[in-house]
Amino acid sequence: MRTADISKSIVIAGIGAAFALTGSVASAQDRITIGTGSTGGVYYPLGGGMAEIFSDEIEGLSATAEVTGASIENSRRVGNGEMTLGIGNANTVYFATMGTEGFNESYPLQALASLYPSTFHLVVREDSGIDSVSDLAGKRVAVGPPGGATRVMADIVFDAHGIADDIQYEYLDFTEATESMKDRNLDASVVLAGFPTPTIIDLSTTADIVILDLDEAAIEAVGEDHPYYPRGTIPANTYEGQDTEVVTLNIWNVLFANENADQDMIYGMTKALFENVEDLRAIHPAANMINPETAIDVPIALAPGAEQYYQEVGVLD
Repeated sequence: MRTADISKSIVIAGIGAAFALTGSVASAQDRITIGTGSTGGVYYPLGGGMAEIFSDEIEGLSATAEVTGASIENSRRVGNGEMTLGIGNANTVYFATMGTEGFNESYPLQALASLYPSTFHLVVREDSGIDSVSDLAGKRVAVGPPGGATRVMADIVFDAHGIADDIQYEYLDFTEATESMKDRNLDASVVLAGFPTPTIIDLSTTADIVILDLDEAAIEAVGEDHPYYPRGTIPANTYEGQDTEVVTLNIWNVLFANENADQDMIYGMTKALFENVEDLRAIHPAANMINPETAIDVPIALAPGAEQYYQEVGVLD
């Protein structure tokens, strides 16, 4: 998702005057937590890699990644000051700051960076007899854990295909859904993650799978009402047995903090992230998308400490 024009206006409105950084980056808090997602997704390994980078590169700071229900839970817990950082889908983070779409209050969140796009995978077994999204009517479909953004996006996608009221939703995280698919206790699994994602790799090594194309008309309809879900593709041969490109939808993932976080620390973490991004790329291919140029395309205000770093490297004036 590219939201440069919107995000730049938000940054200008939210930041105002230039921010000056002083003191130690870990002065306000030397033990931090990063809210991620399930162990079978991409948030957890990348969050773990970030925690290691921050702990190694920032003197006096100890960071750990925490398994959570992903975007919605992370937004609430960071907003409530229960965690220092969170990773979340761009739409969820935006809704959290506005107090809409399932959030009963607004949460004071600011972004450090847009990281990489998550891709909507709709996975079935090849021998399931399911050849299109419309064939899922009446079927059991895993839509991620409670408190995650996968169900939100799944609702919108299935509604655009005219079958939202006919799906039997199962609230399973990606790992649980994969095991249920292996045991034939589930007809399909929605996985919203960067590719290749470990649980789908796991499933594809034990069963022949198909990742369903979304209908072009549905993709267009979703984009009109939800511009934070742009059209996307999964390249051929991303997964075993997937020999053609899959047409689907994307959403970008955002690293964010509470607006009351120590901005010296935020600056230090943003700097450490980009100066050591190769370490993350060694952990997961999704990190190949992480760069300062796209990092500023965020749906909420940039944290002043992050803005200071982007000014230093020349991607913000």
